[in-house]
Amino acid sequence: MKMEIRRKDVILVCLFTIGFFCIALWGLGSHSIPQTEQELSARGDGAKEVVLYFEEGQQLSDLLLFIGYRAAGEVTVSVAAGADWQIVQSGEELDSVFAWNEIPVSYRTTCLGLVFSDASVNLMELVCLDENGEPVLPVNAMQYPALFDEQELYEDGITYQDQTIFDEIYHGRTAYEFLHGLPIYENTHPPLGKTLISVGIAVFGMNPFGWRFMCVVFGSLMMPFIYLFGLRLTGKTRYACLAAVLLGTDFMHFTLSRIATIDIIVAFFILGMFYFMYAFVVSEKRRYLLLAGLFTGLGCATKWTGIYALCGLFVVFLLWMIGKIRKIGVKKETRRYWTWLCLQCIGCFILLPFTIYTLSYIPFVRIYPDQNLLQHVLSNGELMLSYHKATIFDHPYASPWYSWLFDWKPLLDSREYLAGDKVSVIATFGNPVLYFAGLYAYGKELWRTFRNKDKNAAVLVLYYTVMLLPWIFIRRTVFIYQYYVCSVVLILLLCHSVSQKEGGQEKRAYWGLLAASVLLFVVFYPVISGLVVPAVYIRQVIPWLPNWRFL
Repeated sequence: MKMEIRRKDVILVCLFTIGFFCIALWGLGSHSIPQTEQELSARGDGAKEVVLYFEEGQQLSDLLLFIGYRAAGEVTVSVAAGADWQIVQSGEELDSVFAWNEIPVSYRTTCLGLVFSDASVNLMELVCLDENGEPVLPVNAMQYPALFDEQELYEDGITYQDQTIFDEIYHGRTAYEFLHGLPIYENTHPPLGKTLISVGIAVFGMNPFGWRFMCVVFGSLMMPFIYLFGLRLTGKTRYACLAAVLLGTDFMHFTLSRIATIDIIVAFFILGMFYFMYAFVVSEKRRYLLLAGLFTGLGCATKWTGIYALCGLFVVFLLWMIGKIRKIGVKKETRRYWTWLCLQCIGCFILLPFTIYTLSYIPFVRIYPDQNLLQHVLSNGELMLSYHKATIFDHPYASPWYSWLFDWKPLLDSREYLAGDKVSVIATFGNPVLYFAGLYAYGKELWRTFRNKDKNAAVLVLYYTVMLLPWIFIRRTVFIYQYYVCSVVLILLLCHSVSQKEGGQEKRAYWGLLAASVLLFVVFYPVISGLVVPAVYIRQVIPWLPNWRFL
């Protein structure tokens, strides 16, 4: 359908984009975390240790250790018992980087020792809590100045605003490593997403706001794309607005835009791939092929799910080409047309993506110069293949692909219990209005594809199917966020489905979807944003489905 962008469309796009950006940015995270690292002395066996002395009979309840970019492995906590040491905690894992790691102690002592199994431990701050949960300084704090110089950064009730959560311990950490030329920890996805996250860290520093900022940017930039897609799909501003509102009020879109992981970034590129290929098949303007190829390279260099999307582009292009051949044929008069089209496709969808993908490994060459770009591409590709084949483990929030369709099992990213029976929770799951209405729309559009030969419906059905189909055959441990791109396509399916209705039925569907989506976004905002609320709200208002229990 022909698309006309008017002044009001430009204004609306700006309002939706800036509005979402401001809402997502509010409460994103702290600008300050511990910065100074304490050099620890080594014992004879090479392990690092800290020995703290307290006033006579100091009751300790917990220790909170802020770990930098190198995890500390295991720590053993002991207290002095006469001339000997008595172990009170053994084998405690300190594996959350750029985060506060809690160790329960519950012991009265004058001397406490910590022994770290990993000699390269990156210990930034240590807070000792008494029986009332109040920080207490050891009498020899000056012996470890960097461990006790930023005590004010600990607040009673650490939340997502003060530390990494979920996969930020991988993607945020590796973005920091790229920026500083440190050994790379996370190498199970291509590098571009982490490189883009590092831009926020370079500007705002290595803190929760800094490592999450670029994800807010990409989540916000999806608003213009979804608006333009809705406008081109239906030719009407009202449905473009519907698409933007449904995206902006989708729970998963909001959550992923505020967490430093690569999923929102690859979704942005895939949405661009889908939009530009659709724009090409309806307008036949070659510049859209170039843009689709550009976004293909960027998407695949962020996460391999971009390859699933590329398969969708191929099928859509193939169907368009079959229709074009029927229309103009393959003959002498059209030979030049088909030759140039084939050459352009080779350049746009093979050479350009390959170049972008290869160049994304520049951080690898900078850190590991023993291999060139192509060698890193091949060796890391082998590693990623073996990793994703073998990544099978038990996880309380893992969920099979078919459960995603019904929003059955959310992923808990963060949960912190606070004083006064309050909590901060962040969960990844979808707005049920979008998921259930979208699934119905998929069925309607599938029917319209075969019965009415509706090409717009066919493209959307293909996009959704190619993003879901691979997960049916993947046997690795998977989570609901891997359905995110499918849920974005559901928005477009809904918009197109509503646009086919007439009269009062169309108005009821349109305004009903808008109102319900916004209302549920407000109701569920505390569990997708980390907003501190009374625990009773999470226990009694939120659990609409059996698995929607976060406490």
